[in-house]
Amino acid sequence: MACLLSLILGARFRSGGEVRDFSADPEADPAGRPSFFMHRQPALASPQRGTLLPGIAGRQVDLSTAKSGLESFFSLDPKHATAVVRAARLYRQALWVADDDGELAWLLLVSAVETAATLWHTRDTSQLDLLLQTNPELADLLRDAGGEGLVARAAELMKLNRPTAATQQFLLKFGATPPTERPPEWAQLDFSKLQKAINLIYSYRSQVLHAGAPFPGPLLEPPSVWDLEVPAEVPSGHWTQYGDHTLWMAKDLPMHFHTFAGIVRRALLAWLDELARR
Repeated sequence: MACLLSLILGARFRSGGEVRDFSADPEADPAGRPSFFMHRQPALASPQRGTLLPGIAGRQVDLSTAKSGLESFFSLDPKHATAVVRAARLYRQALWVADDDGELAWLLLVSAVETAATLWHTRDTSQLDLLLQTNPELADLLRDAGGEGLVARAAELMKLNRPTAATQQFLLKFGATPPTERPPEWAQLDFSKLQKAINLIYSYRSQVLHAGAPFPGPLLEPPSVWDLEVPAEVPSGHWTQYGDHTLWMAKDLPMHFHTFAGIVRRALLAWLDELARR
């Protein structure tokens, strides 16, 4: 329930464990017997330089507004309900640890999407289609150099990763709608270039997991707020300095964490709604 509520309401929830024991006679005590032996009070780390989750951290939510989302979930078949819970669990964990371990939070968000996308994506997609979906610019270069035959041959030799393509296509289908409240245009994510942004985030995630390379430092920092009513969706400026000597160009910093968290949440909820309407 904590995972589902976190996803549906876009807030931080965590179960502390059992506080009521219903094993006794329910007629004698229908509300259960207080029991805190297995209870562990959840604890949140305090952000050092501002939160990665503006609009979420410290926000109060109305639990009654989760009713329709919960009803959608309970209408699912077991296979899809399991996938939704697993994705929601990863999303909830990402929000919970964001201000304590931003890099881990990024990894968890990508995994949340990948969990849903793996079930959603069709298994019969050809290697050629995967190349066209995940790297259209490369496909264009190959086509210019040797025609459609070279594109098809290169796709077969590359043996593209299906989860990568599935994650990208899942977000493009379900999460490509901008949020209703946005900062000024100069601080907005260009959703027409969402595919490139997703590919870049996925590549950073792969480098962390498979090469031990750290996630870009500026993406682990709180977003710029200044006097904006809505925080910036992307790092500002043409470049960002991180530490004493490291410079990151704007093209290598696709979006802030809270921006990606919003895209992931909207995508997962749109997928849940589609599943419920089947």
